[in-house]
Formats: sequence, C-alpha cells, structure tokens
Amino acid sequence: MSSRLVVSKQRLAKFFGITPRWVNRLADELGMPKDGRDKFDLIASSRWYLGYLSKIIESRDVGAGTASRLRQQNRIALAKIRVERMRQRRLTFESTLIPLDVARDTAAQIEAELRTALAEALDVIAPQVAASSGIGLKAVLVDASKEALSKFQIALAQQSSSGPSTEER
Repeated sequence: MSSRLVVSKQRLAKFFGITPRWVNRLADELGMPKDGRDKFDLIASSRWYLGYLSKIIESRDVGAGTASRLRQQNRIALAKIRVERMRQRRLTFESTLIPLDVARDTAAQIEAELRTALAEALDVIAPQVAASSGIGLKAVLVDASKEALSKFQIALAQQSSSGPSTEER
C-alpha cells in the first residue's frame, strides 16, 4: 500500500518556506525527485529536502572572524530549526493520510447510502408525478422532493438517536 500526496510546485515551495523558483532548481540541478511536470510527491520530496539541508549543515565550516562565526552559527541554527519544522510537518501529514483501501471502502459505503436514499426519494415522487402534467408538474415535483427529503431526514435522525446497532456493540 502506498500513501502518496502529490502537490504542485507552488504548494511544495510554500510548505518548505522557499520560492517556486528554488524548488525548480532543487529538482533540476540538485536531484530532488519529481512526480511529473511541476508535481512532487510531498513525502519523498520532504525526505530529500531534509537530507539536503542536513548535508548543508554538516558541510558548513565555521568562519575565522567573530562576526563571520556568529553569522555562520545563526545560519546553522536557522537551518536546524527549518529541518525540525519540516520533520514536524511531514509527521503531521503522514499521520493524517488514511490507507487507500479504507478511503475506497468509505467512498463505496457513501455511494451505496446515496443510491438507497435516491431510490427511496424516487419511489415517493413517482406516483405523484405520474398523476400530474403541465404547469402543475413543477409544483408536484417540488412538494414531493421536499416530502422525500423530510422523510429521509426523519429516518436519519431516528437512526442516529437510536445509537449503534446490536451488531456494532
């Protein structure tokens, strides 16, 4: 099972706190993985970017002068903060992703419930529509639709107030 979140170059740049132009340079010149034209796998790109920033931090040498050393230390501290922030964001995103099979099952369940509700609404509306024609048809459709929706809402309210079924307990 693969949890992938593909984002645009602009969203990735915003996520990293850099410009879209720098994202292009990272991908084109430095080898950050792409997932098509201006599309990036957020998790893979985040891992690569964290590694890239870590290498930069490790390769920095401390300057000879006091002011230079302080600037260098501040840059390193800022880079470390960025790395940690990126790790936290990545963990947050990874924790919010749901498995693909769970998402498909949920979507199938919602679709089945919608089909059932539509079929019930059509069963309620059909006799009234068949008995009318012309100008009165619109009014019959509106009234029948409202009636079907109210019945559906009442049934839904009764279902939610009755709590979990004995099978779920």
